[in-house]
Amino acid sequence: MRVYISVDMEGIAGVVHESQTDPTTPAFAAEYARFRRLMTAEANAAVEGALAAGATRVLVNDSHWFMRNLLAEELHQSAELVSGDPTSTRRCSSGTTLVPAPAMRFSTTPTPTAFTRCG
Repeated sequence: MRVYISVDMEGIAGVVHESQTDPTTPAFAAEYARFRRLMTAEANAAVEGALAAGATRVLVNDSHWFMRNLLAEELHQSAELVSGDPTSTRRCSSGTTLVPAPAMRFSTTPTPTAFTRCG
């Protein structure tokens, strides 16, 4: 079973205001850094749950802002990470290129092409 997980910072436990998710304003830097860590931890919990349920492959899509928020070095090592600017070509953690697929960002079911090209 293959699992696709899309993570957006506004859905993370504890986020109560948009300023906590803003990577561009220096006044919010500490809050943003904190929620990056929590976002990564929640993604890891979802990956662990998927693996426990029998997933053989887990693709995690960073869906917040410019899609460079999850801490790749802290992401579960069994997960593949899709990150990068949503308007350009994106890279998977495996190093392969993923063709932009705008529908992927809003769907819990990725297109088969997008999933198989990441790996």
